[in-house]
Amino acid sequence: MPANVFEWDGWQGQYRRMRRWFDRLARVANDWDRYSMDEQIDYVLVFFQTAYHLRDYLLAEAVVGQRALDELMQGSQSLRAARDLANGSKHRVITRPSRDAAPWISRTLNFSAEPRLTLKVDPRQEDLLAVAAACLGDWDSFLGRHSLDPQSFSPHAQALRDALAARHFPGQDG
Repeated sequence: MPANVFEWDGWQGQYRRMRRWFDRLARVANDWDRYSMDEQIDYVLVFFQTAYHLRDYLLAEAVVGQRALDELMQGSQSLRAARDLANGSKHRVITRPSRDAAPWISRTLNFSAEPRLTLKVDPRQEDLLAVAAACLGDWDSFLGRHSLDPQSFSPHAQALRDALAARHFPGQDG
């Protein structure tokens, strides 16, 4: 039976999606002339949802244990903010906050009058792109500690690559 798209991509695909969404977020986050606040928030939420749900992929594929993932989440301020934004955007309310039951995204000007998206969490206001970049850094450190290569292929994708290299496809005789 063929794998579904999520199995096909595996946790590696989710990681690469997270990186692509960060790149998109970085392009629009502080461009107030071209993007409305609603558009910017769309990018913010998709990035943080993708970053948080990498955890689910790693757990579902049993490449790391629940304890290691729980320790990562407890120790990472940025991934705890990602959890709150992902759950709040999915369920409308955050019933068990990791950092803040009511995070807030706003547009602010820094001291040099440059536009920035900021994230209010527990009660600090932080540069939103810095929080997003910290999510990437925390995931990269975690994957490195567990010898997991995000540029590798899922077992399904690797099997197809091997079949193509051997010019033999599943279900093909001889």
